[in-house]
Amino acid sequence: MLSYVQGIWGMGSESESMGFSRRPAAYLGIYPRRRKNLYLIDQFHFCEQEPEIDVLLPHVPLLKHDEIPSFLHPSPPYPLLRRAILDQFKNLSNPFCILMDTFQELEHQVIEHMSKVSCPIKTIGPLLKELKSPNTVEARTSDEIAHGILGSEVSFLWVVRPPPKELNVEPHVLPQGFLEKAGNKGKIVKWSPQEQVLAHPSTACFVYGGLARGVPVVAFAQWSDQVTDAKFLVDVFKVGTRLCTGDAEGRFVPRDEVERCFRAAIGCPEAAEMKQNSLKWKKAAEEAWWRVVHLIGT
Repeated sequence: MLSYVQGIWGMGSESESMGFSRRPAAYLGIYPRRRKNLYLIDQFHFCEQEPEIDVLLPHVPLLKHDEIPSFLHPSPPYPLLRRAILDQFKNLSNPFCILMDTFQELEHQVIEHMSKVSCPIKTIGPLLKELKSPNTVEARTSDEIAHGILGSEVSFLWVVRPPPKELNVEPHVLPQGFLEKAGNKGKIVKWSPQEQVLAHPSTACFVYGGLARGVPVVAFAQWSDQVTDAKFLVDVFKVGTRLCTGDAEGRFVPRDEVERCFRAAIGCPEAAEMKQNSLKWKKAAEEAWWRVVHLIGT
């Protein structure tokens, strides 16, 4: 039987199916099963009458209403996509175990807890080095980011991708005089090899990014589970700063906040701790990856 849950899939018989997930183990506790108009998340009730209530789950930090994946809100921007994602979790009762692209050092308590309340979780990650980038941003936000970068006085490489041709829209033009003011401190490109850039010793931080890269992040979360990822990156794993908390704020990101985040990730006293934590998780991820390689080889 093929079982699939939010990137969780596997082959087996009806009684002995196995799942595979690219999601962190914590997401199995956050994503709920739906009953009528009530969303059950362990012992927490997230209902349409209280859309801005905070969430406290076992072995997961307190989640504010705008740190919960947007698909769990009563009025998400893409209801059909929300339904498709939540329906995938109905298969959680099918597999005899779930192979997850995570590792014990990262989520030990969550893995142990979810193995008891759902089905056994076997860690086989990290299989791939995560690389994430924010989605396309609105023109005003892009302008504020540009001014914030100038204000922070950091050297930067900014990848500005042209909009898809099918949208039939003109590329956004950065503020007048931006490149002249940046001078030799900055470079604008349409594409760059992310892995090579992140591996370069001159790279001090990355807007969003991945936990296993050894580079502090400026988490620019906009929607979906990006806001929850940002919560863990900043408050749990302590590898970066958070630029904003997503669409739930209903605001543009002001330039002074952009400047503050870049200065914090590079020059403030906490920057050294962020770098140390980033390297710690990179080492733990590499060791876990070699354990998986050895296991497969034997």
